Amino acid sequence: MRAVYDEIVARLCESGPVHEDAVTVGVFLKATRKIAEVRPMARSLRVWLLLPHEVTGRRAVRASADFWAVDLRFSSAEVDDEVLALLDEAYDAAA
Repeated sequence: MRAVYDEIVARLCESGPVHEDAVTVGVFLKATRKIAEVRPMARSLRVWLLLPHEVTGRRAVRASADFWAVDLRFSSAEVDDEVLALLDEAYDAAA
């Protein structure tokens, strides 16, 4: 799952500076605001991506009045184009 984490951080860094804040439950990725929470699981990697809207077809919960936390889970080292586009959007919303 390290490869997925590295790919996520690399994609976010293409948009600008990213601060990686290691906490007991995982890593918080931040620009001006929080972009995502990355949490390692036993056999997967869970990423809560903060976006200004709900994403159709993905599990999401309201994180605040302005943001939704979209639940992304990775069980293999593949990050598809849809996720890459969501990462770009999340960075723009946090910067």
